Amino acid sequence: MPSIKEKAEAWLIQNRKTLRLYRDSTIYFPLVGFADDPKMYISLSNQELEIGYIKDIWYSPCSPEPTKYKKHVMHMTDHLSVEDQTEQILGLLLKTIQSRKRQYRSCQYCGKKVNPEHRYDKDTCHGCATYHHGVKY
Repeated sequence: MPSIKEKAEAWLIQNRKTLRLYRDSTIYFPLVGFADDPKMYISLSNQELEIGYIKDIWYSPCSPEPTKYKKHVMHMTDHLSVEDQTEQILGLLLKTIQSRKRQYRSCQYCGKKVNPEHRYDKDTCHGCATYHHGVKY
């Protein structure tokens, strides 16, 4: 079974053509098999590469809005291509993945790994907070 690094590297190699050919492009890397399959992203615009993850922001009490959360910025130089900088990009992507994974906690009641946007407190997901504590969302 391939490691996260191997999956990320294969994905990056497969998608770097998109980054090179289409300015103002964004590519997404879902962490399939981890919790709710959180998405990482890489965006390229104006010679700047942005690496981050998708985070839910609760602008209203009804439903969250998936929003890009920038974690790293890398300035692309004219003399180095996306291909030449693949190792640097991969390193920043792996740091972003680890950072996002560390934010997840297991719910004390149901045991599911939950991101901070969907927890009532550090140990309880929204669903279990409603069931066990009577919290209404």
